[in-house]
Amino acid sequence: MNRAALIVFASVLIVLLTGCGSAPSGPRIDNLPMYGQPSIVRPDFWKRADADFIANASAGFGGDRKAASKAWSGEANRFLAQRNLDYAMRRFNQAWLLDDTNHEVYWGFGCVMVEADRFGDGVRFIQQGIGLCQDRSQLPAIYSDLGVAYSYLADSMPADRSSERSAGFAAANEAFAKSVTLDPQYGTAWRRWSISLAMEGRYSAAAEKAKRARELGAQPVPPKVMQQIEDAVGRAK
Repeated sequence: MNRAALIVFASVLIVLLTGCGSAPSGPRIDNLPMYGQPSIVRPDFWKRADADFIANASAGFGGDRKAASKAWSGEANRFLAQRNLDYAMRRFNQAWLLDDTNHEVYWGFGCVMVEADRFGDGVRFIQQGIGLCQDRSQLPAIYSDLGVAYSYLADSMPADRSSERSAGFAAANEAFAKSVTLDPQYGTAWRRWSISLAMEGRYSAAAEKAKRARELGAQPVPPKVMQQIEDAVGRAK
C-alpha cells in the first residue's frame, strides 16, 4: 500500500471506530455477520451510508474494492487476535461490503461465531470461506479452524443426542485430517486435533497427535488436557 493509501485508510478507520452501527431506535446490527442480512432488511439510510463507505474506503486503494476488503479483513483479524469480537465483526462486515467474495470475511465470521459459542454458525461460515478460498496456502489453517468449530459443536451436544455428537466429532476429524494432509508440518492442526480427540474420549489417538505437535514445535497442549490424556493412556496399559 502506498503512502497516500495508508493515510486514507487510517483516516477512514479512525472515523469508523468512533461511529455507531445501529439504527437510531434499534439495537446494533453491525455485530451480526452481514448486518443480519437477509433476515434483517437493511434500511435505506444505512444503504446510503454503505455506499459512502465503499467509495471512501476503496478510494485509498485506487478504487480497488478487493484490495480494500483485504485490508479491512486484516484489521478485523487483528481485533480477533485481541479477542475484541465486536470490533472484529464490524471490520469483517465492512470488508464484506467491499467484496462479498473475500473468503477471509466468511472465515472470520465463522471464527467470531465460534468465540461467541455459536458453533453451528461458525461451521457454516467457515465452510463458506473454504468454498471461496483460492489461496491453497491458507487452506490448512481454515480446515483447522473448521475442525475446532465442529469439535465444540459436538462437545456442546447433550447426552441424548449422542448420534449428532458422534457425527460432529467425525466431521472434526475429517477437517483436521484435511488440514495436515495439505500441510503435514502444520503443528497447530496436530495440537488442535489432539485436544479434539481428548474431548471425544479417544485418548490413545490424542496422545499420538500431541506427540506429533511437540515434534513440530507447536504450542503445548494445555496441561490439564495433557494430564487427562496421559492418565487415560496409562490406565489402558
